[in-house]
Amino acid sequence: MAGKARVVNSDILVRIGREEFRNLERLLFRRYPEEEWATFAKFGWRESSQGLVLTLAEVDPPKLGELDESVGHVAIQEPYTLRVALAAEKHSLAVGVLHSHPDKCEPRPSSVDDDMDGYYSEYFSTFAAGRPYASLILARMHDGEIAISGRIFWRREWLPVSRFLVECQPVKTWTRQSWVVDGFRERTARLASAFGKRAAARLRTSSVAVIGAGGTGSAAIEVLVRAGVGRIVIVDPDHITDSESLADDDAFENTA
Repeated sequence: MAGKARVVNSDILVRIGREEFRNLERLLFRRYPEEEWATFAKFGWRESSQGLVLTLAEVDPPKLGELDESVGHVAIQEPYTLRVALAAEKHSLAVGVLHSHPDKCEPRPSSVDDDMDGYYSEYFSTFAAGRPYASLILARMHDGEIAISGRIFWRREWLPVSRFLVECQPVKTWTRQSWVVDGFRERTARLASAFGKRAAARLRTSSVAVIGAGGTGSAAIEVLVRAGVGRIVIVDPDHITDSESLADDDAFENTA
């Protein structure tokens, strides 16, 4: 799927029961307010003349070590993904990822979220063929109310969730763009072709610290950026100052 996916006008409804929502809220906001958390989930689904209806059926929470707790964003480990994918071959439900955003952050997808959705929508199409892939983001707004945004990958199209209905719980539906930004995957296509899409996705959710941004460090930083590393921390005690080369040239000209 190159460029931006075409947006189809279709009503997408996601329903969540009261107990399921309470359990989901406790799980996803376990590292709130500073850090994110995530889980895979199964959805019942049906298509109607008006659009698509998904109902949260079951949450597949991560086991110990299946999410990287050393980083603040969502970093899903491969064993977790594979466990959910293999299970999807044995049931007929849709698969999805739900994750939280930190305090004071809207449920707006980041570039990391875009890339995760782009990867998983293709990945699960192999294990859960003919079923939607769901991506939902939960966030606590300034008034304390939960806002949810979502998009569904269905029949090779990205569709925005138009409504969330939670039993006995007011929530805000946050409408977001329904396509995945493909610029990142285009920039790392050569790396993905050499080492595989999984390696490229893991680099996107990785963090690397570079100590010293001099001759060697600056070259390493460029390589890391081109490879698609998602978060780079640069440590250098020096300060940025104006180059003295121009002043030296002026002094040379004045003495000539």
